[in-house]
Amino acid sequence: MQCSALYHAHGVELIPQRTQPTIGYAANMHLTATVMHLAKPSEVADNPRRLNALFKNAPEPQSGASPVPSGRGLGLYREGP
Repeated sequence: MQCSALYHAHGVELIPQRTQPTIGYAANMHLTATVMHLAKPSEVADNPRRLNALFKNAPEPQSGASPVPSGRGLGLYREGP
C-alpha cells in the first residue's frame, strides 16, 4: 500500500503483477480492490483450472468482472480433509 501511495503521489501508473494463478490472483484482487487510482489490474492470461481444482471457491471472472474472494485469509478454501 505504501508503494501504491508513492506511485500515486508521483503520477506513476501501478500495474500489479502476479506469479501464481489461483493464490496470486486472489491476492491481486484484494490489492486492486483497495487502490482507487488503479487503471489496469493484472489480467487473467493463463488457464488456472488445475490449481483452481484445489480450492472450493477459486476466483473466476463473471460477466466481465472479477469478484473479490471473501472469507478468512485470501478467501480460498482447500478441498480435502
